[in-house]
Amino acid sequence: MNTLREHLKLKRKNLSSKESHGMSHAISQKVIRSKWICQHTNVGIYHPVNGEANTLPLIDFMWSINQQVFLPVINKKKLLFGRLNPDSKLKKNHFGIPEPSITRENQVSADDLDMAFVPLVAFDLNGFRIGMGSGYYDRTFEKKLEVKDMKSPVLIGLAYEFQKQECLNHQPWDVPLDMVVTELNTYKFR
Repeated sequence: MNTLREHLKLKRKNLSSKESHGMSHAISQKVIRSKWICQHTNVGIYHPVNGEANTLPLIDFMWSINQQVFLPVINKKKLLFGRLNPDSKLKKNHFGIPEPSITRENQVSADDLDMAFVPLVAFDLNGFRIGMGSGYYDRTFEKKLEVKDMKSPVLIGLAYEFQKQECLNHQPWDVPLDMVVTELNTYKFR
């Protein structure tokens, strides 16, 4: 699993800016043109780093349709989500990922999100993902494993088609995604 993670991280990092821009643009357009994007109010989304699919155009789009946008903020072993506004000042956490400053007024827990876009290194056709290996997203959304038929937040991975795998080894604590959007396809799992 670690060799697959390292291989795909390197492949993603080595994309030319033209390749990553083109594929990210196609992913954003698929999401923007979907019927489901407008059905949610509170949306968690990641800030792209290390060659991840660019979410910044999606953030601008969500603001344009008056959605509340939240970025993950590391809080001990889980993630909180801090409200992101066009004028928010971001600071990098110890992984180099930009985060908003959070206060009681602008933070929400994962349970308060209707939908969350999740970064990934690989995904399979059963909705399982490999992340960066720290387990933050699985711990943050573990309630989806405990509560049968829990509808929200809807978990959506954004990935490049080359990150798709037939079947990944997964653990009982791995929280599956509801959907993955790539530049070529939208995969729905639940």
